Amino acid sequence: MLRGVRSVVYAFLRWAVARAVGQRHTREPPADIRRAVEAGEATLLDVRETGEWDAGHLRDAVLLPLSRLRGGIPQDELIATVPKGRPVYTYCGAGGRSLIAAAALARHGYDARPLRPGFDELARAGFPVAGA
Repeated sequence: MLRGVRSVVYAFLRWAVARAVGQRHTREPPADIRRAVEAGEATLLDVRETGEWDAGHLRDAVLLPLSRLRGGIPQDELIATVPKGRPVYTYCGAGGRSLIAAAALARHGYDARPLRPGFDELARAGFPVAGA
């Protein structure tokens, strides 16, 4: 029962965040995203905090915590961390922070595409995991 309640709460929070930041989760299939990342045609950006990253992350991801992104990261540091010119798929733990990060990246001119599946779901979908 607790899992069902948590699922409903997360769904509501994702909806509220999406409305607040004017972003929607991408509908691209995880398998297509995984292939694009593995081929170097897209960037996978983990926007969780460092402690979450250290506990386990997707192998091909780059870390840029949402707190750092929202805290005013210098443009040159942002570009060094997240190269422009290809799609950037943002992910977090449950899909809410990925929306906020994608909106912030879009304001910097990125083709940012937030993922609704969080870390655990992406790992179950076949994305290789590191650091766990």
